[in-house]
This record gives sequence, C-alpha cells and structure tokens, in this order.
Amino acid sequence: MNPRIYEVIPTDDYKLKLVFTNGESGIFDCSDLLDFGVFKELKDIAYFKRVMVLDGTVAWPHEQDICPDTLYLDSVKDLTGSQTLFDLVPTLPHENHNNNPKMHYFAEQDVIHLAITDEEEMESMELSPNITAELNADGDLIGIEILKASTFLRDFILESTQAKLLQLKQSVK
Repeated sequence: MNPRIYEVIPTDDYKLKLVFTNGESGIFDCSDLLDFGVFKELKDIAYFKRVMVLDGTVAWPHEQDICPDTLYLDSVKDLTGSQTLFDLVPTLPHENHNNNPKMHYFAEQDVIHLAITDEEEMESMELSPNITAELNADGDLIGIEILKASTFLRDFILESTQAKLLQLKQSVK
C-alpha cells in the first residue's frame, strides 16, 4: 500500500502540493484531468482551491476525488527534503520541557490530547487538518491535539511498519 495524503495545498496553476503520511512531499499536476467528466468543475480555480484531505486522499465538496495511489505514484517528489509533522511543530525550549507529558484519549470524540506542559494555552496553530499545536504566551509548544485519532494512528502505524519492512527487505538483497 502506498502512503496516503496527510496535507494538501492547491496552487493557482491547478497543481496540488502534497505531504504524504510517510513524510515525503510532492506536486501533482491536475491540469490533464480538467477536460474529463466530473473534473471539469475543477476548472473554476476558486472551486479547485476548496480541495481537502478526506480519508487519506484529496477530495472536493461535490465528491470529486483522486486515487491516493495515483497521487503518490504520479506526483513529482520533492527531493530537497521531506516534511513531517515533527518538522512543522515549533521546537521545545529545553527549560519548558516536561519529562512526563500527559496524554489523554477522549473516545467519544476520537481525540488525543498530549499536554507537554501545564502552562495556559494562549494560541493554537493548525499544523494540518485534524492536528493542532497549542502554544503558550511565548509561542512555545505546550500541547498537541489530534482529531480522528484512531484513523491517524492506524495509518501511521501501518505505513511506518510497511516502510520499515521494505527497508529490511532491500537491505537483505
């Protein structure tokens, strides 16, 4: 199974900047799709920019979507470096680091909250759909909230395991 979509950013020239769940990033050009069937609606750039991540792929409000395998296999990969969730999170200052962060799972809402410190939250920053960094008055990271946590963890575990197995198989050859 190929990685799924973690984040999408549309451009003015009908391209999608993608971050995959394995940390890789790439650009997928949608311009070749714009003359076909349900994708004709994407010619409206305002509508095209309403793209979102839904169930591991990209989708638009009127249910157009693109197979995540196609997005991964046909995107031009960013070879200058990968972006992961951890690259997006502000660095923890050493003096604020809590050696015993507290994690809570709220099953009814399917939310994980990781409290790094007990400081008051002054602002939050959406890192990607369903993941929010909580910041103190100095802008330092004090917590992380993950919505749709079970899906996030399932995808992360499966893809990390598959990537590791692939690395092991390649090193044996």
